[in-house]
Amino acid sequence: MTLNRILSLTVVLFVFFGPSLDVARAGGSISKGEVEEKILSTDKPLVIYVLRSLDLAPQGSATRIGSRVSPGLGGERVGPFLFEARRAGSKGEYNLQVELKTARIFFDAQNKRTEDIGQAVRVNEWLAAVQVRNLTERKSEEEPPAKAKPAESTLAQKQAAAMKKIQPLIAKVNNIALTPKGLPIAVKLNIKAAAFDKINAGQMPSSAEITDAIGQLKGKMVTVKSGSTDEKMIQELISELQALDKLR
Repeated sequence: MTLNRILSLTVVLFVFFGPSLDVARAGGSISKGEVEEKILSTDKPLVIYVLRSLDLAPQGSATRIGSRVSPGLGGERVGPFLFEARRAGSKGEYNLQVELKTARIFFDAQNKRTEDIGQAVRVNEWLAAVQVRNLTERKSEEEPPAKAKPAESTLAQKQAAAMKKIQPLIAKVNNIALTPKGLPIAVKLNIKAAAFDKINAGQMPSSAEITDAIGQLKGKMVTVKSGSTDEKMIQELISELQALDKLR
């Protein structure tokens, strides 16, 4: 089987129809390491194929559950997971797009299986299927963007570049582990801002949404050590958000 053409791996380990996430979906980034912890830690044939045959990019995208839809799972990222990739052992650009399709079960506060995502506080996921596509073919299938006036195109390009720069910073800041005295290692910053969801989805947030995100970041900064790498990372994200706001 070659990876130079579109591959659709239809080997499905499980068939599962769980609660619908249609009303809960929003863009969210996720790291390769997080996905490996979530769904690639088994010895199933499909998992072995992914681990041995493909080199996934460090960062990918996921479905993010909104807190309004599920207070107990607000901010949780679930599949399908989308990554750029290349052949295992190869170097250079990532020339493949990999979609990791998952099946899932939700559990409520009593640790009982539930079909109501609004009552869920925990989710178990496993890899159900994988689709691999040639990245160049995927791009060629996309419709060419409509021509814009030079000034408009330049502004849009600047905004897109700024948001692309901010996306990995959001992921890093949202996963800073706090270890000061009295706080467990598992405590997370977990900044929740509408601006972050829009930026991760490639959409330009409003000035008010950016201001709210900056306010949350400044409020959380007191929980990290002054002069630490974490503080510098948060400050860098604040600066990039302020620069993005000026591009409006």
